[in-house]
Amino acid sequence: MTKEYTDFETWLSSKTVAICIPCLNEETTIEQVINDFRKAIPQARIRVYDNNSTDNTSGVAQAAGADVRKVHLRGKGYVIRSIFNESDEDFVIMADGDATYSADSVLELLENQYKMPGAMIVGTRRKVFAKKAFRPLHILGNRLISWLIALSFNYPLTDVLSGYRVFPKSLYKSLGLNSQSFEVETEMTLQVVALKVPVVEVSTPYYARPSGSYSKLNTWRDGFLILKTIALLVRYYRPLFFFNLMSAIFAISGLVIGWVPISDYLEYKYVYHIPLSLLAASLIIISIIFFSIGLVLDSIRYYHQIQMKKLNRDLGRD
Repeated sequence: MTKEYTDFETWLSSKTVAICIPCLNEETTIEQVINDFRKAIPQARIRVYDNNSTDNTSGVAQAAGADVRKVHLRGKGYVIRSIFNESDEDFVIMADGDATYSADSVLELLENQYKMPGAMIVGTRRKVFAKKAFRPLHILGNRLISWLIALSFNYPLTDVLSGYRVFPKSLYKSLGLNSQSFEVETEMTLQVVALKVPVVEVSTPYYARPSGSYSKLNTWRDGFLILKTIALLVRYYRPLFFFNLMSAIFAISGLVIGWVPISDYLEYKYVYHIPLSLLAASLIIISIIFFSIGLVLDSIRYYHQIQMKKLNRDLGRD
């Protein structure tokens, strides 16, 4: 046994850990998930958050020895907020109740937490997954979302939508989530990136759902919500990037549309396409407005960051 592993065991034995499992109609799989995590990390507290299931998820989870909490408002976002509000452990580990994540990987995730204190550890599913674990559109959507986040925040990630994560208390108590549904994973990731907290991705196996279990994810509806969440958070946390992008779109549109009246003037010394010239001028003006808004909001964001750093220093948090 290496010294590093011995140190990790000592460190882990001094920490409190909660396995928090959001569930909606998972009576066929939840007992297996509870037993697998209890075997993998016996000292952890296991809590099942039943999101108003219509089957016997709560009864099965209670019989398996889990602490069952009810979240009556439907939506994974509500469940995650309840988990963070009600938890007080040193670490919260989130995993879905559909038996698709590997409980055997939990110690590896925690060991990465030990090596990178304060980070969010994410169990990624992109390298080792069962043949029918992903729908083709979900793979494409996950790649698109990861690309958009890399473009917007300059932070390369491979699996933004993973539900298998480790949060230290300092982090999960700092997040202010607003999402209601499955876009919550994206919101968590972007808030963590915006806070400049490290995100460590660890490859973990991802299994196909067992027979009798079905996904609650709606590809188009939830995909739209995720993209909307990205746009909103980029606007909040990267206003200069967001409004410069909008400014560029309107400026290019104005130049393309304005080429016709410009050609009129160059050839005939007269503008025949008056409506197009007015539209082009309006688009350029809007472009300038967007650029100005971006500069103002970025200055406000920068001032806010300076004040927060000063406040943290005054409170002895630095």
